[in-house]
Amino acid sequence: MIVKTQGVVLHFIKYSESSVVATIYTKAFGRQSFLIKGLRGKKTINKANLLQPFFLVEMEVYYKENRELQKLGGLRNAWPFSSIPYDIRKSTQAIFLAEVLFRSIRECESNASLFDFLEQSIQMLDMLEDGVSDFYLNFLCHYTSYLGIIPENNYSSSNRFFDMKAGRYVSSPPNYPGCMSEIESEKFSRLLNSSVLTLKDLGFNKKDRQSMLDKLFDYYSIHIESMDHLNSLSVLKELFE
Repeated sequence: MIVKTQGVVLHFIKYSESSVVATIYTKAFGRQSFLIKGLRGKKTINKANLLQPFFLVEMEVYYKENRELQKLGGLRNAWPFSSIPYDIRKSTQAIFLAEVLFRSIRECESNASLFDFLEQSIQMLDMLEDGVSDFYLNFLCHYTSYLGIIPENNYSSSNRFFDMKAGRYVSSPPNYPGCMSEIESEKFSRLLNSSVLTLKDLGFNKKDRQSMLDKLFDYYSIHIESMDHLNSLSVLKELFE
């Protein structure tokens, strides 16, 4: 059947001289892989440009359940970007976050709330002017709720250490690895309370961002096996050093 849906581009690999296999998170069918042919030539340049990580697209899909590679009928831009492709801070974050999604999303079924979160996040990143350097940290925090690993923000004067294995704040560090320091725990609580609109108020410096990224990556790695190594992580760290 032919279905019109929206999608978020996560990843693509070369399949032949003029074709690629693209992994796209669709609103109608969840994660799907598509064989996309004819990416060379004057008439197909725009299609190739759309297959960039974190891009929002509108699609016509010849969908067949349980087919390994779905067929694509049409592909169009769903959001006219004003800054992500042209701002290295945003484009690097987009590549990194797309890889996070590629490694963590496995469901081949519709999840409208997750898709809406991704769509809104991409649009916010594109429009964001203040707090750009902290966007990916905020995204990683809120994305945990869709993975079932959301941290409990029970930080208080008596619970000052975040136990990454337990996913909550505790009164004293446990006797096993995976606990944030007192300073890191306080900053993590502030990050968990933040929204895209309040990122400029976090007051994080480069050292803070590096620390929070390391701890968030540790947290993801503890709870998601496929997150043990991300190719784009080193690039992101280098950009925000």
